[in-house]
Amino acid sequence: FKSLLLLTQKNQADDYKHISLKFETYFESMKNERYLITEKQHQNEESVRQLEETLRSEKLNFSAERKATEIHHQELRKQLKESEEKYTTLTTKVSHLQQELKSKEQENRELEITKS
Repeated sequence: FKSLLLLTQKNQADDYKHISLKFETYFESMKNERYLITEKQHQNEESVRQLEETLRSEKLNFSAERKATEIHHQELRKQLKESEEKYTTLTTKVSHLQQELKSKEQENRELEITKS
């Protein structure tokens, strides 16, 4: 009976050690999993931070490019207006010169007629 009792106690002790080892393994794996999850979360947060920084930078670049384009368009519109004004001025001068030429040609014809 005593040996049966010792055998039962030994089996219970072995069972306890086995269960204890299983719990230790389980808790260790949970600790590792928690560490991996935390690590992954830190990596994700860093990725989000980098993406936000890239987005901010791209927005600034876009804004600067847009402003430069607007300024360039304003300059082009100004040059176009100046060119149109020069064209109008030159067309008016050409028209006056053509009238003056016709007038001189008429005078020359009249002088030719008077000389003859």
